[in-house]
Amino acid sequence: MTTLGDRIRYYREGLLLTLEQLSERSGVDVGTISALENRHSTRSKYAGAIAHGLGLTVDELMDANHDYLDAVNHRIVHRAAPSVPSNASFVGFVATGNRIPVVGTAQLEDNGHFVDMDFPVGVDGFVDLPSRDPDAYAVRCRGDSMAPRIKHGEFVVVEPNAEVRPGDEVLVRSAGGGLMVKEFLYRREGRVHLVSANKAHGAMALDERDIEALHVVVAVSRSARYIPG
Repeated sequence: MTTLGDRIRYYREGLLLTLEQLSERSGVDVGTISALENRHSTRSKYAGAIAHGLGLTVDELMDANHDYLDAVNHRIVHRAAPSVPSNASFVGFVATGNRIPVVGTAQLEDNGHFVDMDFPVGVDGFVDLPSRDPDAYAVRCRGDSMAPRIKHGEFVVVEPNAEVRPGDEVLVRSAGGGLMVKEFLYRREGRVHLVSANKAHGAMALDERDIEALHVVVAVSRSARYIPG
């Protein structure tokens, strides 16, 4: 699978998707996908949308050294959490307009950590909120440990391509797979300084090498904005 086109075809056929089905999932027209599959290009402006339609991150689609397909069950095999491009790990369908894909459910601890994450195959519905980030995603939260900021059943909406600035709430994924919601303070000398949204907990500093993803939380959405599907 040396070219982008080879990899698109491999994953599409492995997932038992027709060109029309991948077009519907990705928002890229059939002719464009077919052309990409049949030429020896190494990159395309449509790679992000097609990757999402396949249930892959852009990095995974472009990775010629690994196979993320479970051919027996016709599904994409992911790590424990979304790559939301690299900064991000997801991994579902591209966000369009006011439809933000829900990529999992999190159990919140008192210190702002997600102690348990459940990721479905594909997406678990959508949150009806506008976003200009095509990689935006949402996580449903369980538990009241971060109330009143985040309540049981609400959704954390994340834009992985947004610039992280001091004072932003962020979703942090450590290299070990741990997830947490914190307030970003600053970077200094290779360390990222964070503080809990719950001021009862102190600040913390993580080595940048131990952080796999650091994405801006742009909203906390009420359950009334959830769209099944």
